Amino acid sequence: MAISELPPQDLEKYERKRLGYYGELGQGANVSIKFIQTAIKKQDLDEILLVESIPGSEKWRVRDLFQRDVDRVRVLDEILPYLQATDKVKFFNPLTLALLPMESGGNNIERELRPLQHRTEEIKGHIYDIYEADPFFEFRVHRSTPAYSSVHWNKDRVRLVAIDGQHRLFALKRWKAQPAPESQALDTWTIPVVVLGLFTVKPANDEANLLEVVRRTFMYIN
Repeated sequence: MAISELPPQDLEKYERKRLGYYGELGQGANVSIKFIQTAIKKQDLDEILLVESIPGSEKWRVRDLFQRDVDRVRVLDEILPYLQATDKVKFFNPLTLALLPMESGGNNIERELRPLQHRTEEIKGHIYDIYEADPFFEFRVHRSTPAYSSVHWNKDRVRLVAIDGQHRLFALKRWKAQPAPESQALDTWTIPVVVLGLFTVKPANDEANLLEVVRRTFMYIN
């Protein structure tokens, strides 16, 4: 399904989108994590942030339990040379990216998860389940073929942040920033990623803190 087939109002509401294979691993602790498995190209790297680049992240109470600052020496001495080496076979696991909602103004992370909103829509003869955290992002899930699904987000209210694979991401960013011809080989790369969206499932007196859930997700991955 081409992205042009989506309704015009959807494209106006959420300026960023990515097609891919939809999935989820089930619910727990009143949290539902939806994801899209997809890939990005060189030009998409600028929109993906490291944890340390988010304003105010140095003050997060859980940050030292989440992921420390990027080890730049390791990136420059080990990871970047490996990625650029023409005599080495290269492949790595997908980067894990989280859609982090921002407060109005875009300077601080929203602390509470938004409730899961679900509806069904028919688009061009296809049935989709829509899972939305309004006004931040939504997953558009093709009912019969999950591979034709997509995730959409508000570029002004959401930051796409790497919660796993930060060193690889930093190395790729450094490579991209190099002048030609050093960076030209990256033009042909397709970089695997998984994009996560987190929701609360039902109202509760003890709502999960967004950063705490992200921290736990990172810990489970590792």
